[in-house]
Amino acid sequence: MRCLYICDTPYQLLNVLNIVFHEKSTDKKGFRELFIINQFRTAEKVAEHVKQKKLFDDVYILSRDETKFLPVGLRRNLAMAFDFLTPINFMRKRLGKKQFEKIGNLKNQYDYIYASGAFSTVAAMLKINPQATFIMYDDGLGSYSGDYIYRSSGGKANRIFCRIFHVGSDICRPVKLLVNNVELCKSSSVDKKDIIALPAFDDEFIVFAEDVFQFEKDNDDTNMIWLTQPLDSTLGGVETRECVKSVLLSFKSKISVRLHPRDFDTDYYDDFAICNNQNLWELCLIRKNNNKLVLISYYSSAQFTPKMLFDLEPVVIFTYSMNKYISDQDRRSFDSATDDLKKVYKNPEKIIHPQDEAELREILEGLV
Repeated sequence: MRCLYICDTPYQLLNVLNIVFHEKSTDKKGFRELFIINQFRTAEKVAEHVKQKKLFDDVYILSRDETKFLPVGLRRNLAMAFDFLTPINFMRKRLGKKQFEKIGNLKNQYDYIYASGAFSTVAAMLKINPQATFIMYDDGLGSYSGDYIYRSSGGKANRIFCRIFHVGSDICRPVKLLVNNVELCKSSSVDKKDIIALPAFDDEFIVFAEDVFQFEKDNDDTNMIWLTQPLDSTLGGVETRECVKSVLLSFKSKISVRLHPRDFDTDYYDDFAICNNQNLWELCLIRKNNNKLVLISYYSSAQFTPKMLFDLEPVVIFTYSMNKYISDQDRRSFDSATDDLKKVYKNPEKIIHPQDEAELREILEGLV
């Protein structure tokens, strides 16, 4: 049995490590390869740590798909068409000459391909390996509703190419979806019976993961955390953030800020203590006193993670309702997801939606 695991975020890698760590504890047979796409800050460093653990037979670091970052237009469409028509050449570019030659022949090499969605690298590998069984795994909030295969396969042009060249979302249907919380999952990517629970994060695996991700003890003992979002392009997002900040400043000695990986406006948060952003959020949760934890954000996957992964129930404050300009579509989508979260909380009153600054201030005064 030959398995390929593909990931491009730290959270995806955490889930892949969990799968293989527990598989190898019961079944040491088989050949396992890992592709890590180099599009998060610590990708290369973490890849070296994974290699040292010898959990996989081989670990490869791939370059990101630069075609996705070309300006929309003819040049981008032609580049996409060429990639779809020549998946082996596409993978040669992603792997680089040295790694590509080390692997040798990619064609018909794998019995199982694990990935979080049908993005370009996954589509190419499934095209090259049509006999492989495709298994999806948890990619956070996106995996828990709708057809994530369709959404993860890219924009309209990408999906047209999928249909023309018979790769991607039109034939890349997974046989099952592995998630951390089956009860919360409403995905239509697979049948309900094919939504399977990932192994629990037991103590042995947590120690292993902390070593791989080089977890550093955080001396921050504040229990209120403002999880930022890159909202500059969101209608009303900047105004909402300013309203939230004006309230939180009154409680700044009790609040720390965890910056979103794509939020580079660090100076904006100078009045607050900043969390160690190098530590993986999912591992940070284990070290926090979750009975007292309060997570404040516009609408963030990180607010769902405690329940999804560890069945923990911190107080969660969603501030998107404070945005006067939020679209009806976004509001319905956010309301639906947060309502589902309430349904699986033992104490649903811990899910809070302030409507304005005065209500947010009153909520926080009741919590400090």
